Amino acid sequence: MIPVTEIIGNPNIFVRLGESINLTCLITQSPEPPAFVFWYHNERMINYDYTETDDGRIIVQKSAEQNDVIISRLMINKAKLDSSGNYTCTPSNAEPASTYVHVLQEILKDDDCRDGEYHNGTKCICLPEFKNISGECQPRFGSCNKTSDCRHKFECFENFCKPDCGFNEKNGNDSCEFGCQETYHKKSCIPFVRCNPNKDCFGEQKCSSEGNCECFSGLPDENYYCPDLNIMTTNTTESMMTSTVETKTTDATEPMMTSSVETKTTDATEPMMTSTVETKTTDITRIWT
Repeated sequence: MIPVTEIIGNPNIFVRLGESINLTCLITQSPEPPAFVFWYHNERMINYDYTETDDGRIIVQKSAEQNDVIISRLMINKAKLDSSGNYTCTPSNAEPASTYVHVLQEILKDDDCRDGEYHNGTKCICLPEFKNISGECQPRFGSCNKTSDCRHKFECFENFCKPDCGFNEKNGNDSCEFGCQETYHKKSCIPFVRCNPNKDCFGEQKCSSEGNCECFSGLPDENYYCPDLNIMTTNTTESMMTSTVETKTTDATEPMMTSSVETKTTDATEPMMTSTVETKTTDITRIWT
């Protein structure tokens, strides 16, 4: 068999200025390791530029899974503008393979962002259905090829799972359809989720004793992040303080009014006031009776 060389990934690779460049070259169908693997940037051999330095490194190793596969990796820690160009992996026992690296100084549109990202006008950030893991946007709810690869009430969309919940139209859109729950601001619905075997949940939810993923401080948002308990506690405390102040104001007014009546009674002629008060009390009693 004739060994075959391949650089993993697209023939055109886009990285931002200052990001790392990672290229992996596979030499397959190679029962014997090549005597050497040279890397070229355009026409220049660069193996000696990256020998365990701060700028990057090149390694060659045998695959742990397949005996006839050799792996060579080129890692450049920080891409510069002049890092753009054609990169070629050239083993001694096979034809070379190439890829072109584009180093972007400024990102202008979504097409310049990587998979799972969009451009917010300033930079590329993760789409809502993705989360940042070690600098890369990974599907928040799992990858898929078809909807059956996703959890219940999730659908497969462009190879990633996303919630598939809506409001119950029969109830006038006042409640979520079966199997779904409202988000804490009640603008959308998301699926109820069971804990996985490791008792892990999405976002900030925790696994309950019943095996359900829950927020212990309220309803989650669209990405299963729980509302801030401190904010909720502050709002509750303020409400209690307002209620206490109103009660104290009412209580404080009553003694003052009572004192005022007693003072007037003392200042006036006692028989007349006694008679008047008794008459009024009798009238009031009759009304309520």
